Amino acid sequence: MVDRNMPKKPKAIAVKIRDLAARHGVVYTCLLGDDAALDHIEQLLIALRRSGYLNNNATLLLEIEYFQEKQGLTK
Repeated sequence: MVDRNMPKKPKAIAVKIRDLAARHGVVYTCLLGDDAALDHIEQLLIALRRSGYLNNNATLLLEIEYFQEKQGLTK
């Protein structure tokens, strides 16, 4: 039986993104016009990109990996 009160195990890509943001001191600050439907990891990716720590290609690759992991499509 699954205990629904237990926190979910962090996903590897989400942890990687959080660690990258923490290493660079990057936090996400919601700006006027930002899409509020983004989760915390997606917000961190935006902040990392805006801060110049990720280029477009790196951001896209992490986004793809994160969405696949989020959907349970990774091994």
